[in-house]
Order: sequence, then C-alpha cells, then structure tokens
Amino acid sequence: MNIDEITLLRKKRLLIYIYGMIIVSLLAVTLNDLSRGYPIDAGIEGVCALLAIIFVPFLLKNNHIQIASWLLIALLSVVCLSAMILDTFDHLSVVFITGIIPIAFYLFGRRTGLSIAIVLLCISGALLFFSAFFNIHHSTFLNSSIAITNFIVFAIVITGVSYIYESTNQYTYALLIDETKKREMLYKEIYHRVKNSLNIASSMLGLQALNAPKKTAQLLLSSQNRIHSIALLHTMLYRSSHLENVDANMYFKSLIDIICHSLGANAIRIDVHISPYFLLPMNIMVSLGIITNELITNSIKHAFTHTLNPIISLVLNIQEDYYHFIYTDNGSSCSQEGLFSQNGLGNHLIQLSIEQLNATLQVTLTPSLQYTILFKEAA
Repeated sequence: MNIDEITLLRKKRLLIYIYGMIIVSLLAVTLNDLSRGYPIDAGIEGVCALLAIIFVPFLLKNNHIQIASWLLIALLSVVCLSAMILDTFDHLSVVFITGIIPIAFYLFGRRTGLSIAIVLLCISGALLFFSAFFNIHHSTFLNSSIAITNFIVFAIVITGVSYIYESTNQYTYALLIDETKKREMLYKEIYHRVKNSLNIASSMLGLQALNAPKKTAQLLLSSQNRIHSIALLHTMLYRSSHLENVDANMYFKSLIDIICHSLGANAIRIDVHISPYFLLPMNIMVSLGIITNELITNSIKHAFTHTLNPIISLVLNIQEDYYHFIYTDNGSSCSQEGLFSQNGLGNHLIQLSIEQLNATLQVTLTPSLQYTILFKEAA
C-alpha cells in the first residue's frame, strides 16, 4: 500500500466514524424533539439525517471522500443554525455550532477547517446580532451579556485548540510520510541492485553455456532459469507500489514465459488458475517460484515424450486459512524419474522450499503427475 492509498484510507475511516456518530446524534435529537413537541426542529433534523443516510454511504462507496465531507458539514450546519434560530439561542443551542469546528478541522485540515470555522462563527455572529435586535425580549441568552461573552470565548478557544491540534497532527503525519517515502526509495534501490546482480550472474551462466559441452550447457541453463525465477520477483517488486507483496498471477505467467522460451517449449499449453491481484509475501513467492521452475522444467524434459496435447496446470487459492498450490500435467508419470532421483538437484531444491514454507506435500503419480502443497502464510 503506497502513501496515497494510506492517506485516502485514513481519511475514509475517519469520515466513517464521524458519520456514524452524527447519524446516531441526529436520530436521538430528532426523537427527543418529537417527544417534547417541537415538530419543526424534529423535521429539519430528520430530513438532514435522512439525506446523510441516503447519500453519504453512496459517496463513500465510490471514494468521493471530499464531497461526502462537505455534505456532512453542510447538513450539520443547517441543523445547528436552525436550532439556534428556532430556540432563540436558548437551551444551549448556541453550543452546537462549536461542535462542527473540530469536525471541520479533522476532515479538511487546518486551512480549510479554519476557513469553515470563521464562516460559521461569522454566520452565528450575524444571527446573534439580528436576533438581539429583533427578538431580545424572547431570549434569556440574548439578555445576558455574560452568556454571550462566554460563548464567544468558548468558540475562539475551540477554534484555536482545533487549529493547534490539527497543525501538530499534520506535521507529525508529514514526517511519517517523509520517512515512509525514504524507506520506499531504499527498498526499491535494494530490489533494483539485487535484480541487476542476479541478471549479471544469469548472463555469465549463459555465456559459459555457449562454449560448454551439451550436458554441461543444459545444467548451466537450468541454473540460469533458477536465477531468473528469483530475479523476476525483485523486478516486480521494484516496479510495483507494494514493497513486500507480489501479484502471484502476474508472477507465474511471467515465469512460465521465461521457462518456455528458454527451453523452446512454447507449444506446450500451461493454464494458470490464480485470481488477479492475488498478493503473497516475498518469502513465500521465492519458494513457490523455485518449486514451479523445477516442476515445469522437469515436465517439459521428461513428461511429454508420448503425449500429443501436453497440458500443465497451476492452481493457487486459499481455503480455510490454508493456501493450496496444485501442479498437474497430463504427461506420463513413469517417465519422470529425473525429478524424484534422491540425488537430483531439482528434488533437493523442492524439498528445501517446502521446508521453508513449513508446508505439507502430497504427490500423485497416476494417471499423471500431481503436486499438492498446503501451507499457511506465516511461512
């Protein structure tokens, strides 16, 4: 998950929490006003709550975070300002407007939050002035200069505290983002250098294979493919926004292309049954990549001598907290002794990879080869 995704997720979660509290508060106030016989207040609050219930989830679902935030602030402002007017600033209705100020800072940051706070306080001040001019004899609050002074001081304090808190929060968040970006750059540089080093080693093996005897050249090319299976992971991590996880579907398809091209086996059909964006950690993918390389190489070399339509299948999914990796081919299982030779390098690499995964292995040789590997993610 990159920085932009983290920032969006943080704001979305914050908005969901605030939305939940606002809906509960509006419904409670609506029921309270209905029970006390204030139908106009209850009607305004009920309509605003209904609008929020209808539109905010839809906006959140489509990631319109900014529009949803503005809608919530607008609805809250309508409820609070109407309550102030209808209650002639009595019953602590003037305090409600100050509750919007911290929410505005949380949702929009210090600059926009401060602008919203100033606008709300100016509107409240204008309402105070006109209400005092026209309705002073109807309001206990407007007849008390101490109450008005306390409200003004309280509103300024709330605005100041919210501004300072959000400024400190944004500064800390900016430092964390900066450190995360530096770490991302460092990881990508490491992946890039490891990839280059592995490619150099692979090229050296390829050059040696050109002038080596046929049997030695085959061994060198097999080692070259093993290096490719690991180098490919570092290439994908370097190009990806994810620093630790690899898209298994994309990785296996790319690895299969490399193996088939190296062995001249492009005519063999290889089906990959893995969901798109199926992400797995680097350590798991290294082991699975080595296993897959050995199995496909062995199938191509030994399994399809008498098979008219060779097919290889790879399946990777998760069931009941266990990952299921299933490899099958429709070749002749009796012709695959090379892989199961106790002294074979491929067999040793597969066994070591299975141990690293802390996995269980089931091998079926009839009617064709099938490997089933079960493991958990904490490999």
